Amino acid sequence: MLIQLFLLLTVFREVTTLVTCSRCESGTEECNYSRSTCRGDFCYHAQYFYGNEMMPTIQKGCVIGEISPEGCRVNHHGNVMCFCSDADYCNSNFTSIVDVTSTILPVQTCQPEKVNNLPKPRWTKPCAANYCTFIAAKTLMEVDNANYTWSTKDCNKENEFDFFPTLTVFNFYPGTCVWLNYGGQPDTHACYGSDSLDTTLVFDTTTATTECHVDYFNPHLPYVKSGSSCLGQFCFISATSRGEVFRGCVNSQTVEGATPLKIGYTRAYTGLEQWICNQSYCNADLKSAELSWPPELYLYRNRSNLREFNVFYIDSARSSSSIFLAIPFVFLINYCLFH
Repeated sequence: MLIQLFLLLTVFREVTTLVTCSRCESGTEECNYSRSTCRGDFCYHAQYFYGNEMMPTIQKGCVIGEISPEGCRVNHHGNVMCFCSDADYCNSNFTSIVDVTSTILPVQTCQPEKVNNLPKPRWTKPCAANYCTFIAAKTLMEVDNANYTWSTKDCNKENEFDFFPTLTVFNFYPGTCVWLNYGGQPDTHACYGSDSLDTTLVFDTTTATTECHVDYFNPHLPYVKSGSSCLGQFCFISATSRGEVFRGCVNSQTVEGATPLKIGYTRAYTGLEQWICNQSYCNADLKSAELSWPPELYLYRNRSNLREFNVFYIDSARSSSSIFLAIPFVFLINYCLFH
C-alpha cells in the first residue's frame, strides 16, 4: 500500500509545476522592465508588427493549456510568439527566449466566403494563412421573427498561431470544430484548421448528455437570469478580460489530429479564461465547476482573475475548495497506510 501512496504523491507533485512568468500588456519597450507576474503552464513573449511599423508591439504573460513544441513560432504576418516553461521568468528577455528552436508555421491557401442572406459576389480572392477559419451562427430577425444563418470563412488573424483561436469566446485547439450554445449567442459553429476542413460535419448527438446552464453577464449592464439550458458533451464558463462571462454547453469534433477538449481550466494569451466540466449543471458558478473536477486538477482551482461578484463567481471558493480537496486526500493517505 506504500506504493499506492507513493504513486498518489507523485501525481500531486507532477501537477505542481506551474511556472512564474513576467507579465506586461502595455505593448512598448517598457514591457522589458515590468514587475507584474502570473503563473501558468507556459510563459509567452509575443512581438507583433502591425502594418509598416518597424518597432514591435510587445506582450508577455502566461497561458494554461497544451502546447507542443515549446519555443518560438512565426506566423504568416511575420509576428512572433514564443512559449517556454524551463524556468521562472523565462519570458522576461526576448533575446534569450528567441534563441530556442524557432518554427515557421506552414502557409496554406484559404478560400474566403460569406453567407449573410445577401447575393454572393461573383468571385472572391483567395488568401494565404497558417490556418483557415470558419464561424457560423443563427440570428433572429426582429422584423419577421425568422431565424437566419450567417457564416464566414477566412484566413487566421495577425495575432493567431498554433494555439487557441480568437473566433469565439471559447478556447479550442487547431484542427477542431465546435458547436456552442451560450448566453448572448445560441447555435454557434466554429472551426480552425485547413481549408479542406469539412465545415458541414455534424456532431454525434448521442454524446450530448450533459445538461448545462445558458447565461450571459456583462459588468456594465443589469443582470437578468435567463433560466435556460442546453445539452452538450461538456458545460463551460468563459470570461473575457473585459469582465464578460458566458455560460453554456459545447460539442466538439477533432478532425485533424487535434488535442481533444477535456475538463479543466485554460487561459489564452488574449486573457480569455475557461472552465470545462462534464456533470449536469456543473457550470452554475466557478466553485461548482472546479469542485466537479478530479483531485489531480486541484492546482488549477482559484487561478482566475475574474473578481466580478455575480452568480458566476463565488468568493468563498478559495477556502471551500481547499477543504473539499483535503477530505479525499487525507482519506486516500489513510487508506494506503492502513490497508
